[in-house]
Formats: sequence, C-alpha cells, structure tokens
Amino acid sequence: MSPGAQKCYTEFMINLDDPSIYTDSDVLKVLESTNKFSSQCIQALSETQKLDILVPSSIKNVIVAGMGGSGFSADIIKTCFCDKLRLPLEIVNDYSLPGYVSKDTLLISSSYSGNTEETIEAVTEALGKQATVLALTTGGKLKDMVMNKQINGYVFEAGANPAGQPRMATGYMLSGLYGLLVKANILPDEFEIFLAKASKLSENNQFDTSVDLVNNPAKKLAEDLYGKFVILATSGFLQGAIHGFANSLNETAKTNSSFHFIPELDHHRLEGLQYPADFKKMTAVVFYQSALFTEKIKLRFKLTEDVVNQNGFKTIMVDILQADKFSGLLYTINLNQFTAFYLSRLYQVNPIKIPWVDYFKNKLSNVIANEVKQSPARLPRSPR
Repeated sequence: MSPGAQKCYTEFMINLDDPSIYTDSDVLKVLESTNKFSSQCIQALSETQKLDILVPSSIKNVIVAGMGGSGFSADIIKTCFCDKLRLPLEIVNDYSLPGYVSKDTLLISSSYSGNTEETIEAVTEALGKQATVLALTTGGKLKDMVMNKQINGYVFEAGANPAGQPRMATGYMLSGLYGLLVKANILPDEFEIFLAKASKLSENNQFDTSVDLVNNPAKKLAEDLYGKFVILATSGFLQGAIHGFANSLNETAKTNSSFHFIPELDHHRLEGLQYPADFKKMTAVVFYQSALFTEKIKLRFKLTEDVVNQNGFKTIMVDILQADKFSGLLYTINLNQFTAFYLSRLYQVNPIKIPWVDYFKNKLSNVIANEVKQSPARLPRSPR
C-alpha cells in the first residue's frame, strides 16, 4: 500500500485506492458518467455542428433559462467566453423573465429532463412575447415542443450519462449550449478547436480510480476537503466552472459549500472572516488560479490567500496550468467532478440520490395540487 493510501485509510477509514468501494451499482453509474465527460462533449459538439437552426438577424439579446445542473452551464459559457459573445447574455434561474423580453429576444431553455417547471413557465412567457425559443433537452415537454415544431433546438440521447442526473451530464449541457449559440451566431464557430481539446482530455485521465492517491489530484483534493465546509474562490473564465463544482459538492458529496469570485470577494468577504471563531476550524478555502489570469488578478490571489491564512483558515491553491481557456476549463470541470465523486466515497453517501431535493419537490407538488383543488378557477361571467 502506498504512503498516500495508508494515510487515507488511517485518517478517513476509507481507502480511495481500494477497488471494493466502487462496486455499488449507483456508484458505478456515477463513475461511468464522470469518466465519460469528454465523450459527452464530443457527442454534443458533433451533433449540434450538424443542426440547421435559423435565428432572426434582428435578435438583440439572449437569455438562458435553466435550473441547477441544467443551468450552471450557461454560467460557464458566459464567464469563459464573455469576450467572444456577440450579444448580451443573461441567465434566468426563476419562473419569470425580465420585462425587456420581446420578439428581438432569443431564449434558450436548458432543461435536461425537459420538464423543469421554472424553465417551462419561462418558455411559455417568452412565446407569449413572440421571442425566438430554442431548447436543450433530452425529453419531456420541451422535446414534445421541438417535435411538434413549436420551437427548435437540440434534443439528445444521453447514452454517456448512465447516472441520469443533470449535474453528471455537464459535457452534454455545456457543449450543447455552446453549439446552439454558435448556430445562432452568438458565438464564433470554434467547433474544431473545442472538439480537439475534448478529445485530448480523454487520452490521459489522471483522475481515474485506477490512478493511486499519490498521483491523483482529484483524490488528494477530496481528502483535503473531507470534514470541511468548502469555500471556493476563483476569477475570470473559471467562475462558471466553480459554480458548477459547488452544485456537485452539494448534491453528489452532500457537502456544504459556497463560492466567491475575485476581485469582488476582496471588497467585503475579507471582513467576514473573524466570526464565528469555531467556523475556521471546519472550513477549507480553495483558490483556483490560472496561468491565464492577468498579473493584477494573480497578485490579488496571493494577497487574498495571505489574509485568509492570517485569519486562521486552511487554504488550498489549485493551479490550472493549461495554456488556453478551452483546455483549462475542461480540465477544471473534470477535476471537480471526480473530486466530488471521491468525496462522496469518503462520506459513504449515495452520489446519485438527492433525497432532500426529492422531498422538497414532492411537498411542493402536493401543496400546489391541494391549492388547485381548494381554489378552482372561476368561471368567466356571462356578458350583460
């Protein structure tokens, strides 16, 4: 047994290098989906590249409507490719749309299931305002609308996501959204570059379970985060990816986490590090720094880490060394997905099931159903 594996076993009572901890059927599904991140990207890019989508040239703004694992890919696109967006792009994680939505708006409805209620309501409102609507989905009501030619979009078979959860379909949702934006002429066509980077990612997976802890950055990071409240911090093109990591930590590893962005973090969060004092003992602050950040931002990272350390917090610096944004983005997402997966193994929780989210949705559905029964729609009055 390697020294790293021995440390894992003695401190955590779970050895991440032990193949027996990956034999449960749900665990295997999550592992397969995580391993197929690059395959998801390649499939979605290849399929959207062939789509025939016409968007009016009069479009003046873009909205992406999506929730949770179906929504944070829009944040990835907005932060990673902000310098290439040809029109303003806003993200809506709610039922209703901004008042400016009109026939000159493009709404992309992002829902893995195709039945997300907030997203469906946004689509209904957008169509009522004569906006152009595209869908990104596997099925449900959105698929029906595409099949009935009410809207256009990308409907895909998610064969590379046996886990079936939206947060484990990031390759599909990210690349599918990218493809739709290219086809709508909102982003420049860099399909071949994206495809090449995704293909290269799959050639050497250093995060796989077969790679021992000493040589596996994802296993190491999972150990560092074990037993900690996780505060994530980054900047620039990685902001959306870190948003997505918080989602994975919450749902996959059942871990409490939050995320902040530099330089905004430096303008208020530093003064909130003092109390409660006990919070420091249970918290890890993870900084994601890229070689592509500006020198001023790199300096801010150094100084921010210094202040956090002086306040008694554990800090972890993750260096994203890739030479271009595509590669850095894909590496970061892949690292984080595996980290959340390994952390779920340390906590010995089911990485697929989301019992509290399901409980909430069931309760909400029951409340709404009861309200409808108790308050039926009034019949319209007869004309006088």
